[in-house]
Amino acid sequence: MRRVLFVFLAVMLLGGCSNDKVRMEQALAFRNAVLAANECTFSAVVTTDYGDSIYTFGMACTSKKDGTVHITITEPETIKGITCTVAGKNGKILFDDKAVLFETLADGQITPVISPWLFMKAIRGGYIAYSGVKEKQMELRIDDTFSDTPFCTEIYFNENNMPVFAEILWQGRRIVSMEINNFSIQ
Repeated sequence: MRRVLFVFLAVMLLGGCSNDKVRMEQALAFRNAVLAANECTFSAVVTTDYGDSIYTFGMACTSKKDGTVHITITEPETIKGITCTVAGKNGKILFDDKAVLFETLADGQITPVISPWLFMKAIRGGYIAYSGVKEKQMELRIDDTFSDTPFCTEIYFNENNMPVFAEILWQGRRIVSMEINNFSIQ
């Protein structure tokens, strides 16, 4: 009986390791495709939840090979059309090619406009801490740092291995959720 149990457990563990290896290979293939691409484009509905207030923005995003992310606000209507570029190691924000004093952190919290850049920063170079399946979707957990503070990005993929949803945990709290549409690698 012990032998049967041992063989069963060995098969289960090896099968699980095989699936984990496949998912990690998919994650690395995705990362390599992003790193090799000239640009990635996507639209995102970014929701930030600071506990006492919730903000939602629609954004059209283009991430370049050098790590910069160009963002055009698509919602809400009152600020639709505003564009900015987030670049550099520290995520410097430039609005319409002019440096505007707009902090990437406000009261120690990440601002909504920096979210697509943080998402791409994690994909491009964060530590892939976990790859698995949650509710039939591949999930990645990527650990990274910004402004000397660790953050975590959890990304969910569709059947074509493209991101469709992400959450950013900042200082242990789920601050940002992003619905991602039409992610394209060019």
